[in-house]
Amino acid sequence: RHLYESAMNDVYDYIHHIKTYIDNEWIIYESKFTEWNCMDIVSWAKYKTNSIDTSNIDWTSVSNRFELNGINGSLLYLVDSTTLTEIGFNDEAAVLLGSEL
Repeated sequence: RHLYESAMNDVYDYIHHIKTYIDNEWIIYESKFTEWNCMDIVSWAKYKTNSIDTSNIDWTSVSNRFELNGINGSLLYLVDSTTLTEIGFNDEAAVLLGSEL
């Protein structure tokens, strides 16, 4: 039993370290948002909306609309939840992402 508990503690430690590493890398990634292209924005949106139902979002269409409208990281400051809804995000995702911009 002790061996199992020790192994599980190691696993939890590894998970914590991996989560901390990913969180720190994500902070660095987000800090460079002005350099993002439309695919980077879509990746960010997928990450930020992973806790809500996005099954009705056509991610290819969203990416195409970002590209068609010339929206990249340097223009994100112009994007709000209304724009996100027009691009193809559902209301919940648009509000969530709009609050992040």
